[in-house]
Amino acid sequence: MSLKREDTDDSDVQYMYEVEGKTQQEIADYYGVCQACIWKRLHPERMKEINDKSKEARRIYCISKKGKKAIKETKRRYHQTEKGKECIKRNNQSDKGKERMKRYLQTDKGKENSSKCNSKRRGLESISLNKPFPGSEFHHIDKEHGIHIPKELHRSIYHNVWTGEGMEDINAIAFGYITEETFDKLEVGDI
Repeated sequence: MSLKREDTDDSDVQYMYEVEGKTQQEIADYYGVCQACIWKRLHPERMKEINDKSKEARRIYCISKKGKKAIKETKRRYHQTEKGKECIKRNNQSDKGKERMKRYLQTDKGKENSSKCNSKRRGLESISLNKPFPGSEFHHIDKEHGIHIPKELHRSIYHNVWTGEGMEDINAIAFGYITEETFDKLEVGDI
């Protein structure tokens, strides 16, 4: 918080209020600021408490259904303005943005997130029963679980998790890549 006069600090305001007995309004008039500025200087611990409560209230609002909807609507309205369109174009469609996204999608984390996003779009869960390895693809054995198997093997047998076509054949091969430890976790319910 700053008053208009830079040479003034909180101790001067405290002195005027406690020793000289001036009211908050008189101090505010003296410095040429509003009374709220003086109150904030006189009660820093109360201001911290109010700020903490405000942050917590904002966090709770943002995770609520109503808050998420309001935030989404605000973003939508912003993206329709000229400034919003420029921002989107600058961040996502510029050569730098495209290059940055391309580099990210080539990292392990980028590939994993891209796969999860694609699975979510298709209405499938991404609970992995084994760890990915170089040259592997994620095969859904059902709508929730999947196994990382070699790409050539995954594409060798046509299968469709929605219709069930070819799933028995590909699942039999895919289960060959799971260790006994993974099967034990499945039976216990840890996965």
